[in-house]
Amino acid sequence: MPPIRLVIIEDQYLVRDALARLMAKEPDIEVVAAADDGQTGVSLTERLQGHIVRAADGPTGTLGHASHPNL
Repeated sequence: MPPIRLVIIEDQYLVRDALARLMAKEPDIEVVAAADDGQTGVSLTERLQGHIVRAADGPTGTLGHASHPNL
């Protein structure tokens, strides 16, 4: 079975980096991208065909479910 392709959308660098490092250790997860805003995250998800998006829901920019109605 191919790995799960994960896109992380998180505006805080330390959280984004820590989550990417943690998830990269999982043998069945491939972190394909990490973005600091929702618009970039949606674009990366569509372009790289991510399976799962982990999105923050915070005050900076358009993050989380507000980024795209299909997330």
